[in-house]
Amino acid sequence: MIRLTHVLIIIFGIVMLLLTFNQFRKKKLNYLGFMIWSSVWIILIAGILLFKVIERVATLFLNIRTFDLFVIVAILIIFIVIFLLNYSINENRKKIEEIVEETALKEAKKK
Repeated sequence: MIRLTHVLIIIFGIVMLLLTFNQFRKKKLNYLGFMIWSSVWIILIAGILLFKVIERVATLFLNIRTFDLFVIVAILIIFIVIFLLNYSINENRKKIEEIVEETALKEAKKK
């Protein structure tokens, strides 16, 4: 039996998948970001559609509740996103430092 919360989560996943595609189409999201976020939303939708199967596997093999499994996976995804954001921030910082250094050298040569 599908619950109201399942329907709402599926609708949320579809809307987020459409928004992700829209951002990629407008070139506001690169290919890697598009693939990562699309995968997250597709896994969310599949997880809800296959809820009973996941529930059986979680209790049979892992001996944990389904909710606990979803929480663990969500925490892992959050750590991955934080890692990727940290990497991106460091790359941008390096680029900004290079631009500032080049600009300062050009300004110094002019004087």
